[in-house]
Amino acid sequence: MHPYLPSDASIPPLFSKIYVSTMHTTRLRYMLEVHLKRRKPIMFIGSAGTGKTAVIKDYLGSTNSSLVAHKTINFSNFTDSYALQKNVESMVQKKSGKTFGSATNKVLICFIDDLNMPRVDKYGTQSPIQLLRLILDHGSFFNRELLEERKFLQDLLFFACQNHKSGSFVIDGRLQRNFTIFTMYTPNSDVIKTIFGSILNAHLSTIDDKMQKMCDKFIDATIYVFQKILKDSLHFSPSA
Repeated sequence: MHPYLPSDASIPPLFSKIYVSTMHTTRLRYMLEVHLKRRKPIMFIGSAGTGKTAVIKDYLGSTNSSLVAHKTINFSNFTDSYALQKNVESMVQKKSGKTFGSATNKVLICFIDDLNMPRVDKYGTQSPIQLLRLILDHGSFFNRELLEERKFLQDLLFFACQNHKSGSFVIDGRLQRNFTIFTMYTPNSDVIKTIFGSILNAHLSTIDDKMQKMCDKFIDATIYVFQKILKDSLHFSPSA
């Protein structure tokens, strides 16, 4: 058992929090575990609906709270460097002198969702991206109230996600070089059957055996209708 994971896992009580693992997500969870152990930043890139955020949040929820503390920051078009710095400062405590980190030597994981969403300014840069690059490259940032004072950061680890089809589409390569990058792809029919089949089968089992036996037919019919709608929508042309 990995030391950063608890000895037992709890089942999410809410339907919206049900998480079904697939071969691909299991691989990615393992890579998250490796990167946590080695204190290496990691990033998932993929379109909406590929499960980037779900995989990372499910993993963070399973970590050992005595060894790991985590916080999620959702970037938007309005996020600036000040907002990012305030979030990072809320995670750390003064250890000694100008050094800040975890008072109990925990790993502080900062998960940034939609990393490439901040607005691009007239100079072609994104202020929170440049601040994050400063943190990763130099392990510090400056006190905004006393600019000559530099704060050195310890125990911080960054996980991130970005949708390459939204926001600025890409981020500064000088930041991206700090991350190990993995692609999240759109699940195929077999994966969809595995995910929704597991959820529906568990629900139908609470009704009766006859309904449970209909699970595969319900899933196949739903996928057929969904694919039919997608196919027909490509040929749909609204009347003038």
